[in-house]
Amino acid sequence: MAKIFLDSNILIDFLVEERGALNLAAVKLFENFSASDTICYSFGSISDVAYVLKKFYKISDEIILDFFRALSRKSNFKCLPLSSDGLSMACEYAKSELKSGRKIDFEDVLQYFCALEGGCEAIVTNDKTFPKIQIALKRMDANIEDYAPKQKN
Repeated sequence: MAKIFLDSNILIDFLVEERGALNLAAVKLFENFSASDTICYSFGSISDVAYVLKKFYKISDEIILDFFRALSRKSNFKCLPLSSDGLSMACEYAKSELKSGRKIDFEDVLQYFCALEGGCEAIVTNDKTFPKIQIALKRMDANIEDYAPKQKN
């Protein structure tokens, strides 16, 4: 029984056959979820995914709507919100990264803090720059290493 967060790119991989091996890996991932797993995604991912699918992959509105309707009806899939406190933490983290000279992808930072607030144990993402803080990152792309946070003593 795990609580797993899906990055937006995993949802896109699942729906876009042209993404080849990543699509196959995403389909397999969805097939292997246990009924006792809680699978999470952020409220913000819905509009991001819909935009990318329509604009870059020409996926129809009907397919996009059917997909998100199906997710909303599955008892083990949860759409997570981001609170004002979560947004504030995300902004502080992003500003800290920028001050340190590191680039950020604010959309990924928001998703990370959404997963953190939601109590997720792991995030599935293929994004190389996804924040590496205190939640494990699992990759479907064999060319990108997983991330395991250091254990506190």
